[in-house]
Amino acid sequence: MKRYSKIISTVVKISLSVMLFVNLVGCSSSEKRDVSDPHFFKFEYCDDGTAIVVDYAAENKGAITIPSEVEYEYDAKTYSVTSIGENAFSGCSGLTSIEIPDSVTSIGERAFSGCSGLTSIEIPDSVTNIGFWAFEDCSGLTSIEIPDSVTSIDDAFQRCSGLISIKIPDSVTSIREAFSGCSGLTSIEIPDSVTRIGAWAFQNCSGLTSIEIPDSVTDIEDGAFRGCSGLTSIEIPDSVMRIEADAFRGCSGLTSIEIPDSVTYIRMGAFSGCSNLTSIEIPDGVEKIETSTFEGCDRLGNVKLGSGVTSIEESAFVNCSRLRNVEIPGSIMNIDVSAFVDCSDLEKVTIGGVEVEMWYIETDSWKEFLRGSY
Repeated sequence: MKRYSKIISTVVKISLSVMLFVNLVGCSSSEKRDVSDPHFFKFEYCDDGTAIVVDYAAENKGAITIPSEVEYEYDAKTYSVTSIGENAFSGCSGLTSIEIPDSVTSIGERAFSGCSGLTSIEIPDSVTNIGFWAFEDCSGLTSIEIPDSVTSIDDAFQRCSGLISIKIPDSVTSIREAFSGCSGLTSIEIPDSVTRIGAWAFQNCSGLTSIEIPDSVTDIEDGAFRGCSGLTSIEIPDSVMRIEADAFRGCSGLTSIEIPDSVTYIRMGAFSGCSNLTSIEIPDGVEKIETSTFEGCDRLGNVKLGSGVTSIEESAFVNCSRLRNVEIPGSIMNIDVSAFVDCSDLEKVTIGGVEVEMWYIETDSWKEFLRGSY
């Protein structure tokens, strides 16, 4: 039976098992009791002998330790604290540090959301589950070490703007939206165990200057590095096959990037707004230059498209005002009339070794020109 109780404590101890996407599941039934004293914590007691921290008085401040065990006053039994429930410490802006005991295996959704005064927290090796947004908006948190028990990091540290370093264990295989908005993060080491840089994983990490992607990664997903304006260089390994939509959009500090031959898909807007990118070479395995892929790359001067490219879609290079040299393979079948709109320095392109003036591209008559109809 679920039972709620209050417990007097000045220090709260918590032990967690980390896996950032699992929702905390409570007990099967409950008996609720009022908790009005601001010095009391609220626990949920379960039939299996475990207890869940479900609430804490937001007005309390300073360092706390979550106990590994609590005694329920109505049955005099001792319960092991194994979980930190959803929203348990949400909005407790006065908390500065929290000690979590080794008994804790899961941290619920938004468990510490908005704890802006929190500067340090140690997550024990016992934690396997970390819920969505568990530490979102913990702007005072400067560093965190994730234990080896965690396999996935999803959404957990969004907008932790004070976070400057983080250690990701080798047990993690995917990262999704985990560090979005962590503008203070300057560097991060991604372990070889990671196979996907998930959607919006590092979005708007404007302080990030460089990052090394391990050769275990096969996919860089939607918006993974979007808005990382401080990023000046990045090395994409030969293992990567797909660069998804908006993956590097708005990376205005990026001056060069080498796309390996392994890449076969580059989705729309992937490099849009990379305003300091000066040249790009597309590998032979890519078939389409999709909509807005290089839109607004206004320092882009040279582009070489691989032999496999058959289509350049609408607005692919729109507003690339300094573009002067574009090499297009003879395999090309479609060039949208808007592909090079507002490329003011571009007077002609080369298609299969033949120079073609932009007028023929803009009027969709380049095929006739190549056939000798003009």
